[in-house]
Amino acid sequence: MTSSKEEILLKSRELIATEGLQSFNIRSLAKKCDLSIGSIYNYFENKTEILTETIASVWCDILNISHISDQPSNFLQEVETLFANLEKGNEKYPGFISFHSMSFFHHGKQEAQNQMEAAWKELKKYLYDILCQDDQISQTAFHASFTPEQLIDLIFSSLLSSILTHDFDCTGLLYVLKKVLYA
Repeated sequence: MTSSKEEILLKSRELIATEGLQSFNIRSLAKKCDLSIGSIYNYFENKTEILTETIASVWCDILNISHISDQPSNFLQEVETLFANLEKGNEKYPGFISFHSMSFFHHGKQEAQNQMEAAWKELKKYLYDILCQDDQISQTAFHASFTPEQLIDLIFSSLLSSILTHDFDCTGLLYVLKKVLYA
């Protein structure tokens, strides 16, 4: 029997991995946790909170960006890892990435849209922070017509494109980044 919010979120991720986000419901979650439906609500205020926290938990598992440290990082390696994590996440949670990315905008669920926008903003901030930590980047890489923020937007667009096309090969992007940033 499941006895904590973290364990319920783990079981939620397992359900999404095997059944898909579109099939996720409280009844199946309660069964997976060996709890009554009412007991699930001892840990969550309502169904929206369960779904919101579950989706956030899946994204955290996919992106695995909780390892940000104060140590300088290689930006290229971090971008490559991010694309690799998306690919692994797409395999672990089949259909989740594209379904979640597109479904909430289609259905107009404001709270879910806000959560998705917050997740994207956090991802951009993460990329920006890693970019700023990389002391190997050329001092001439950026200027008034090409800022770090614009670079992050370009990389983010590539990430979104990879989600939509299920093509997580970032070799070309890494080549361009190496030429622009480390020349």
